[in-house]
Amino acid sequence: MNRRITEAQIRAKLETLRATIPGLALRTTFIVGFPTETPADFRRLRAFVAEGWFDHVGVFAYSHEDNIKSARFGDPVPARTKRRRRQALLVAQQAVAARRNAARVGQVLPVLVEGYAAETTLLLQGRAAFQGPEVDGLVYINEGTAAAGGFHPVEITEAHVYDLVGRIVPDDKQNYLSTDFTDCSERTSG
Repeated sequence: MNRRITEAQIRAKLETLRATIPGLALRTTFIVGFPTETPADFRRLRAFVAEGWFDHVGVFAYSHEDNIKSARFGDPVPARTKRRRRQALLVAQQAVAARRNAARVGQVLPVLVEGYAAETTLLLQGRAAFQGPEVDGLVYINEGTAAAGGFHPVEITEAHVYDLVGRIVPDDKQNYLSTDFTDCSERTSG
């Protein structure tokens, strides 16, 4: 895809970022099925994603257009292969996301409370610093009350692949609970 950076350079940049900025959340988007992508290229990409460098990953299948530079390569990767590769990359990232979220159970995170959950007024919903609007998971709050539009300490009690569940930490308990974000932002293995 004419990227002017090597895999080694990407890894070095990611290592520097993770070492320099505690709690950093990284997101990226990949295109699978580019005309020159080989099965070996894809396997290497899937292994890279599975290493856990990214908090959030989006995946799109290459779409051939006549007016772009890659048009000269045609569209040799079958649509079915593109769909399978997209799904395989998403599954690899889901395992990473599940591990990261599981590591957050027991932590107290500042959560921007947005209001009632879209599905029910029995839950509040909000976002932690590593959750982007409209593209990432949510923190669902099933215990306690909080005003929408403000940050509130939420103890994470459950983890799902994309979403977290927690409770508002009462004012009298806030000094006794951890607010360390670094454990869940480190690269995971497995």
